[in-house]
Amino acid sequence: MMGLGVPRKVAALLDADRAAADVTDALAGAGITVGGDAPWDIQIRDPRTFARVLRDGTLGVGETFVEGWWDCQALDQMIASCAPGSPTSSARAGRCARSW
Repeated sequence: MMGLGVPRKVAALLDADRAAADVTDALAGAGITVGGDAPWDIQIRDPRTFARVLRDGTLGVGETFVEGWWDCQALDQMIASCAPGSPTSSARAGRCARSW
C-alpha cells in the first residue's frame, strides 16, 4: 500500500508516466527496449498501453496488440524473451512477465 492507502498498482495507473516507466523497466529486464531497433523491441502507438497492461496483465497485452496500440516485428522473439524459463529469457524475465 502507498501513502493514502492506494495500492501501488492502482497508483501507477493514476500516473501515466509512472506506468510507462514501470513497464519500460520490466521489459528492459528481459532485453526488450520500448522504441528500440531490434526486431524483438516494441513500438508503442498509443500511450494508454502502459496503464492498460498494468491494469489487465497478459489479457491487456493481447488486447492492446490486437487493437494496434503497440507493435513488434518479431513478436515470437519478444514473447520468448519475456517468458520465464524460456531458453532465450533473461534471469529477470519473470518481472517482465508479471508486468507485461
